Amino acid sequence: MFGRRYIRIIATPPGEAPQQVREAWVGVRLPLPFLVTKSKAWRSAGVMTGPRTLVEKFSALWSGKLERKPGYAVRVMDAMTALEQVHSEAASGWRQNTSHLLRPGKCFVFAADVCIEERDPGAD
Repeated sequence: MFGRRYIRIIATPPGEAPQQVREAWVGVRLPLPFLVTKSKAWRSAGVMTGPRTLVEKFSALWSGKLERKPGYAVRVMDAMTALEQVHSEAASGWRQNTSHLLRPGKCFVFAADVCIEERDPGAD
């Protein structure tokens, strides 16, 4: 039987958020979407300066501004729920400063080198 896959953040993720906010992710266990089974190269942008509208996204894609980096895509809403359980003040900061990302379909991409993969116990 196949169990749900997770990643655990084991080091401070790189990114645009303040160091203290990024450090709050360390130790957090995040569920991967069911179809995501491993790290892969994702086109991504910064959470603060990245494109916000569909037109901006297409423009960034065509102009080469979206960098391809190896990592794990995690639904923003799932990530926020997990972070809130461990560091509610950090989750509150994310909610205030990146409200444009807090909706279904949006993902954070966590760099592969700061994650380890985990499964539910007894999933194999």
